[in-house]
Amino acid sequence: MSFSCVFSVDELIKFYDSYFYQCAWETNYLEIQSKNTCHYWMLIKDPESEVPYTLLHKHRFRQPYHRQCGCASIDSAIKKIKRHDMYVLSRNL
Repeated sequence: MSFSCVFSVDELIKFYDSYFYQCAWETNYLEIQSKNTCHYWMLIKDPESEVPYTLLHKHRFRQPYHRQCGCASIDSAIKKIKRHDMYVLSRNL
């Protein structure tokens, strides 16, 4: 049995750094957690869509995800997550 994933290895590697915990990945989505805010993020990839990535967000594990935004690339999604973290952390000072 083979497992296919719409994310390339290069895309997945971008989330294996000191900024994120890797929670799960499936055929068309991955779940990560920001180490800075502990917020959860789900990135869904639909390569046939005009906007191929959808970014979902939640504050706590047991909460449901809500749609944050669409993204044109993995790099754009990472920037949006980090920008959101900066906003949250600046409000908590």
